[in-house]
Amino acid sequence: MTPEQLDLNRLIVEVSRHYLGRGFDSNEVAVLRSTIVANTKGRTFSLRNALQNFESPISDLLRDKFWVLTWKKSEKPSDDRLRAADAIFAFSCGYQLKELKDCAPKNRLPGRNNTRLAEIAKSLKKRYAKPLFAQFEIAAVPALSSIEKYETTIDDMGTKEVISQFIAIAESRSAKPTSVIVAAHGHHIERCIRLLDRYFKVAGLPHDDEPYYAYDPDECQPRAMSAADYIISDFISMAAMARDVCS
Repeated sequence: MTPEQLDLNRLIVEVSRHYLGRGFDSNEVAVLRSTIVANTKGRTFSLRNALQNFESPISDLLRDKFWVLTWKKSEKPSDDRLRAADAIFAFSCGYQLKELKDCAPKNRLPGRNNTRLAEIAKSLKKRYAKPLFAQFEIAAVPALSSIEKYETTIDDMGTKEVISQFIAIAESRSAKPTSVIVAAHGHHIERCIRLLDRYFKVAGLPHDDEPYYAYDPDECQPRAMSAADYIISDFISMAAMARDVCS
């Protein structure tokens, strides 16, 4: 094998271990492997389509600093750590629309995914009595209508921007969270934890409710419709963190 082939093989092996450990099945991981191979030329991985626009040297995705940060699965937190957390951060997964022709955030409906995530957030709030911060698609679920919570603005934003708003709201209340319980789709929790650590120096703790791994074909966001779509989106987001670390 050439050095380029060895690096690509190492990336595929480690990424496969990571995503299998996060609850994706072998068929979904195979989709990711084939996508990486098909979009790697020489020393560079490049994926450009209607949803992604990303390019990075394979070597950047293999840097040890990033490797420890991203591809090692989080350990299950102890009950003591969960009870000592400062807040609950609830992240949405997709949305439905009142009218398909109008994609404005104000026309979004929570959908099946966020309804389940709202139930998880409500359960965590009841059990741990921590301040609840919810992305607006989750906050709109009727199950949370009578629950005290802090909501993001009704805007189209990525996970990093959602965290920024959560932190800003907390700081406006003279609070500075150092650890939070993360309520998110089962395939999204790890990325939330990495973003919290990488950019905000906040420890993210996976919630201890039954993880939600289902998808909803009626969602209007492709990555929220199926695991095969989500795994590609997640890999690109993880790879973007690697590029930031190496820049």
